[in-house]
Amino acid sequence: MKQLTGNEQKAVAQRAKQQMDDVRKALEEETNQEQYRQFLQHWSVIEAGYKSLLKDYLRAQGKKINSRSLQIRINQVPAVLRFAGVEFDAEYINLLFKSNQKK
Repeated sequence: MKQLTGNEQKAVAQRAKQQMDDVRKALEEETNQEQYRQFLQHWSVIEAGYKSLLKDYLRAQGKKINSRSLQIRINQVPAVLRFAGVEFDAEYINLLFKSNQKK
């Protein structure tokens, strides 16, 4: 991986700041705030259940369990949501989490 020049670093930082500003602006709307809270609440429950399942599975396989082995990877998100019984738009989820697209 090549090192970024000073100007490239500034551009990356500016894009990150713009993303944060965009999210802050979107969350100013009460509807978006509630949807975001609901998403975080559901995701926390899903993550806890999935990690518990994964931990038991790894233990049964005789594998070493550490914090990295209990991470939900981006490409696992659709399967985790399906497992939890969460209805979602597959096209939208794939657009968000496809590994061959820029994040």
